[in-house]
Amino acid sequence: MIPNACGASATVPRITNMEQITERWVGCSCFLDGERAKIIGRTNKCAKIVSLVSAKSMPFSWIAVDRIMKHRRTFESFKVKPL
Repeated sequence: MIPNACGASATVPRITNMEQITERWVGCSCFLDGERAKIIGRTNKCAKIVSLVSAKSMPFSWIAVDRIMKHRRTFESFKVKPL
């Protein structure tokens, strides 16, 4: 089992197993639309990024979570621009 990467450095080994990706990032801190957030959903097919500031949450694939957490740790919800 790979240890949780909440405090990992920028160099993260390549992981191909979905269970390893889930274990690596679940419970880690991140940002959702600029608000402090946390990653949950260990038993789900998709991760859920939950804001710690408001009631906002968004689902993301575990592959996307892995990619985003390795680089910037900032998630953005889909925003519809008015016409």
